Amino acid sequence: AVAGTLGAQCNGGDFRNGSFFYVAHNTDNLMQVTFFANGTISSQAKFADIAGGATFRSTGFGVGDMTFSSDGNLLYILWGSSTFKELLEFNMVTRAFRSILNGTTSDLAAYSQISFSRGVLYNHLPGTGALSVVNTATGALGSTIFTSTGFSDLAGVNNCNPVNYNGMPTTTTTT
Repeated sequence: AVAGTLGAQCNGGDFRNGSFFYVAHNTDNLMQVTFFANGTISSQAKFADIAGGATFRSTGFGVGDMTFSSDGNLLYILWGSSTFKELLEFNMVTRAFRSILNGTTSDLAAYSQISFSRGVLYNHLPGTGALSVVNTATGALGSTIFTSTGFSDLAGVNNCNPVNYNGMPTTTTTT
């Protein structure tokens, strides 16, 4: 069953405290979607203007990915175009944003995947399969942790083989 229809085009999103958040395409509007107990959409509203209502860079400038810090207070957003990239941090409590890294040259790509786990921000390049740690103060990538041609998304893996890790149950994830 379909939960409902989003009010704007969404290229990336994440959940926080039971709500789904996404940035409406070609805007700085951080949208919040709440749900009824049965999983259908209850409400959709603009939570905040990330950069004070600015229209971002140009047409074709979209969100590559976004993720919340482990405590849910900070939202990291990677966005850009084929020629410009930006990693920013948005404070969900104070509603202030900080551009961590922006420009035309960066190891981060606008189409990278980012994810937060146990206080660490990770970056994944789907083209190479490289997974690296991101310095949240500077946006610099640390050493590559691993590369894999079968690893296409931080939320899961396409056509992966079952893995038994330290006695945990064997599972297969497909996106």
